Amino acid sequence: MDLGQVHVIERECAKVLMQCRRHADLKEFEKCAALFAPDVIFKSGDSDPLVGRDANIAAMHANIGDVFMRCVINNILVTVIDADHATCTSYWQVYRHKQADFEAGKVTSAAPTAYCESDDTFVRLEEGWRIAKRHFRTVL
Repeated sequence: MDLGQVHVIERECAKVLMQCRRHADLKEFEKCAALFAPDVIFKSGDSDPLVGRDANIAAMHANIGDVFMRCVINNILVTVIDADHATCTSYWQVYRHKQADFEAGKVTSAAPTAYCESDDTFVRLEEGWRIAKRHFRTVL
């Protein structure tokens, strides 16, 4: 694999990471989950992992369906394993407030509410690059 191919894979994986988060922030949970592999394994902190797209959609509705959330992802480092596999580490600044408070103008702080780290594994499927595994943890 030449350097040009590596750069394309790095960019595609970073793009999937950011698209996925953008969909979740906008409560487009089905679009978010479509960027996961069908058998995705999503682990948050020390909790039991969620397996599959449907389990992740249900968790998004339950955990962030009633919040205003925006995440800023940075320090994205994609490592290409081969033409069909890659890994990624990233840092996330999370801004999370109750949707009702946000809509009522009660949110007065622009400070992040959490600082998180994510380790992702990507796989190339017929429909393109997808997140196959995620370990997400809150650091601060």
